Amino acid sequence: MEVRMHPVKRLLIAIAIAWAALSVPLADHSLAGEVLDHIRSTGTLRSPAPDIWPPQVIKNEKGEYDGFDVEVLREVARRMGVKVEYVTNPDGSIITWDE
Repeated sequence: MEVRMHPVKRLLIAIAIAWAALSVPLADHSLAGEVLDHIRSTGTLRSPAPDIWPPQVIKNEKGEYDGFDVEVLREVARRMGVKVEYVTNPDGSIITWDE
């Protein structure tokens, strides 16, 4: 019995497989340990200041960030034994460049 697949579906599956196969060598895991060591040594997990995006991110009555994404970040920091620091960039980008 022959299974027929729509040509678009076949193309999308081929693209997904190719993307996954080609992206594996691009992953640089050599820096992962250094990044974790830096976070632990400074005691701070730095994160871009989140945009307001209910219910993922809101500002509560105290003016602090709250919501699902914020809670997940707080839990990660708690388990690492560090604090969370939100950083903003004057250019509005989410990438922070330490000097």
